[in-house]
Amino acid sequence: MTPAEAFASGAEHAEEPPALIRPTGLARIVVGCVVALGLFVGLREWVHAALAAVLSGSDGEQSIAYLAPGAFLTVLLRMVGVVVGGLMSGAGRSRGWATGACTGVLCIGLFAVLDAANEAPPGVGAGVAAAVAILLATVAGWVGGRTWPAPAELPEPPDPSQRSSLARLVEREEKASGPRPTLWFRLLIGTVIACAGFAGADAIRIGMKRAAPGMLNFGGAAHAAATDAEIALLLVVAGGVLVGSSTGAGLRHGLISGFLTGLACIASSFVQQDVTAQTTSGVAELFGVSQAQASPGLTAVVVCTAVFVATAFGGWLGGQLFPPVVPVHLRKRRKLFD
Repeated sequence: MTPAEAFASGAEHAEEPPALIRPTGLARIVVGCVVALGLFVGLREWVHAALAAVLSGSDGEQSIAYLAPGAFLTVLLRMVGVVVGGLMSGAGRSRGWATGACTGVLCIGLFAVLDAANEAPPGVGAGVAAAVAILLATVAGWVGGRTWPAPAELPEPPDPSQRSSLARLVEREEKASGPRPTLWFRLLIGTVIACAGFAGADAIRIGMKRAAPGMLNFGGAAHAAATDAEIALLLVVAGGVLVGSSTGAGLRHGLISGFLTGLACIASSFVQQDVTAQTTSGVAELFGVSQAQASPGLTAVVVCTAVFVATAFGGWLGGQLFPPVVPVHLRKRRKLFD
């Protein structure tokens, strides 16, 4: 390769238009969640101040009761925040409804963790309100995508250079590949493995102990919870590695899977307390939260955070250890006579 083939002139680079900034779907979802949560907190403070001024002559705790978790005003303010966040996340996206729905699910999940930390009792009304909020966020994302459509795909100007530069070919190949898609089926499989590992950590420990009698020493009953927590987190990381491998975007897949796995672990800790109670207490004690002194809400927040971080780390690790060998747009299924 000659220098003339490897390097282009400065005039050719100067004529190239600047690259168009296209925010990713994950960035749009994060922006929508920040807007939704910030708007909810701001509106809640305004309503609290207005109620305190109107009800100044009555009991001061009455204004707080109107804004308690599960109250009508709190649910209404959350829906307003989620709708505006979904509208922001769907703007400029060709599939605004998808980013709006993801924003709604993420915000409702964060609100559920907040309610669990405040020890708010879950009920059917809370589930119906969450479903309605997600539906409204999806519709708002679709409206945002229709009102502010995505930038038009303009054809690129022809390359004035007719040289067979390998650097040019690599650059064209990278432009043609586009952003890495989200592999939802792989993400679902990894999330199921992580959730099953968390829920079955105690059964795995007991099975290993019975399979090798006298050869495995886990420290007795005093260290059973810690051992269950270590097994659960190890399997959660393994699920994250499977989610992020061969995707080219392991961290993104790990973050999405970590959020879903964290919510599933919290739900299983409330629904099947006899199965996951020891694993949950072990994870909380690994991070310095004593089960005897901590509230169930604080324990749920600690467990959700630990699972989220472990799955995100596993997704990043899987993306680094197992990068994609063939670009996605060049892959195809093998036929019978190939």
